[in-house]
Amino acid sequence: MDSIDKDKVFISINVVCFLLSLLGIVFSIMWIKLGKASKAWYEVYESAIGAIEKHKDFASEKAIEVGAFCYNRLDGYKEIKISNSVFSGKAGEFSPSKINIGIGQVFLVTWLIIGFVHSLIAGYSFHELYPDTFGDTLISVFGFVILFLTTLIMGSPMIFKSGTIDWFRTYRKPD
Repeated sequence: MDSIDKDKVFISINVVCFLLSLLGIVFSIMWIKLGKASKAWYEVYESAIGAIEKHKDFASEKAIEVGAFCYNRLDGYKEIKISNSVFSGKAGEFSPSKINIGIGQVFLVTWLIIGFVHSLIAGYSFHELYPDTFGDTLISVFGFVILFLTTLIMGSPMIFKSGTIDWFRTYRKPD
């Protein structure tokens, strides 16, 4: 295999890696939105349960007295052991939803970096094959634009938006 063929194969491999980074970006954004949706629904239900527990038509006097997830005030409630050290096996004061959002964000940044790097490598490799053209710049800029647009479109609040959550947020009891 001569040098030009090897360069073309190398460019092709970088294009495939770039395309895989786009897929990683899409899945990372979906992961972030999944974590945010989970957190939103959890907070909707937590707020609803708290309101029900405090409402005299739905709860007993004792439930109203305790209310809003304050069960640690009840007789017989056993205190749990908390340790926020990542080296401890005990429970910690962490939000599973925020952790999921963080995982998505870390992978989003990682996939963006991978996409930028492979876009630059493909452009540089193209320059090695055809030094008298502007193809290297066009490939790199085109890669950056595709990464940006993919992130912008998939990150749009309208993609995968829940109409039900919006309804819960804006619904007010009729007067």
